[in-house]
Amino acid sequence: MAKVAFSVVVTCYNQEDYIKEAIDSALGQSCPAREIIVVDDCSTDQSAKILRHYGNSIKLIALPENLGAPKARNVGAAAATGDYIVFLDGDDAYMPWALEIYDRVISEKRPAVVVGNLRWALKTFPQLSEDEIPHAIKCVDYQSFLAKDRGFGLSASSYVVAKDSFHAVQGWTPEIFQLDLQDLSLKLGCSGHFVMICEPATVFYRYHGGNSIASVAPFLDKACVLIRKEKAGQYPGGSAKKVQRHAALGGLVAFWIKRGFRAGEYAATFKMVALGWPMLLTAILLRLLSVINGRRPIEELAINIGQIVLPS
Repeated sequence: MAKVAFSVVVTCYNQEDYIKEAIDSALGQSCPAREIIVVDDCSTDQSAKILRHYGNSIKLIALPENLGAPKARNVGAAAATGDYIVFLDGDDAYMPWALEIYDRVISEKRPAVVVGNLRWALKTFPQLSEDEIPHAIKCVDYQSFLAKDRGFGLSASSYVVAKDSFHAVQGWTPEIFQLDLQDLSLKLGCSGHFVMICEPATVFYRYHGGNSIASVAPFLDKACVLIRKEKAGQYPGGSAKKVQRHAALGGLVAFWIKRGFRAGEYAATFKMVALGWPMLLTAILLRLLSVINGRRPIEELAINIGQIVLPS
């Protein structure tokens, strides 16, 4: 049985082709959640009809108007009663062992934030086999998000946060959708330990034509928003954490420089670089230092996964 009380918050907007797999993956966990809260963000397709079929097995919140993903997630989080909130987008799905992995890590570390590992899938999810059931967890425990020395993919579907820490920073920023995870992580940058799971994968991330990441320009724009927030002193940590915040944002700039040029978004990319070049230099310097001094070691935690029912 779970030692940690999890509230799963699933957000859905016009995802009739995917939402059933998402909900079934949350209900089918080897380590059950305290509750599964599903926020239907005023879908206009058959999503609402599909969700009603789940009855009392989920807590359904049907919004009367479309608020967008950040606000919808905040609505779900406000209804959560668990100690930790686990988010899931309506087009992704958990591995059957996801919550058990998170339970083991949190029971051992008591972090403010855990980030799971993603397994990408093109439109459909591959069939899992018995030999993929994990027997160990490889993770890195940092003093905070700002102390991380490795790159990793961020997705709302792999984000686990202590409820008290989440509410202390007022949750997701409503006006930031693209780069919402980076913004939330910076807001939580001084909230406590940050654990990154390297293995096993805990989430299937579905890549399809509707993914926001397919459109580069909005990400370049939001990168500028985050840089301006940092320059305005809106992220925690003060001068003592300035170098670490700049390195985090500089790594973001480096990533989106490549994506921006590949997409032909030259003007928007140069605008981002003009705002963030000092942060980019800071990121390069700290990366070189981490290569010289060595990165924080990966730990291994043994785990005995409970009863697993692999989806067919």
